[in-house]
Amino acid sequence: MILGGKAITYGKNFEKKVGKEKFAVFLLWMISKKEQHGYEIIKTIEADKGIPALPASKIYPILASLLKKGLITQKKVKQGKRIRKVYQITAKGKAAIRKAKEYMKSSRLMTAYAQDMIK
Repeated sequence: MILGGKAITYGKNFEKKVGKEKFAVFLLWMISKKEQHGYEIIKTIEADKGIPALPASKIYPILASLLKKGLITQKKVKQGKRIRKVYQITAKGKAAIRKAKEYMKSSRLMTAYAQDMIK
């Protein structure tokens, strides 16, 4: 798989694992476009009516996983009275995005699907 580095075995949780990894790539892509804190990511997703809203309990563990894998870093930034953890993409994260793009482009069928879906 793209982010995990380990092969995912097929079984009853396969679709769930693949979906989680695709969403992790999506979050990584969002962070690559703009440094953001978790709440900002959640609000951006909620504002897009085309994406089902996900609770923080689903998003923060994925961010923690990306952080643990070294694909993103975080820095603490004071905003008013609050201290926010702002996520930034790393060189390793940028490489993972490139790999995801290569994966998408390597499949003629996947490319045709993506192009047709946005028409």
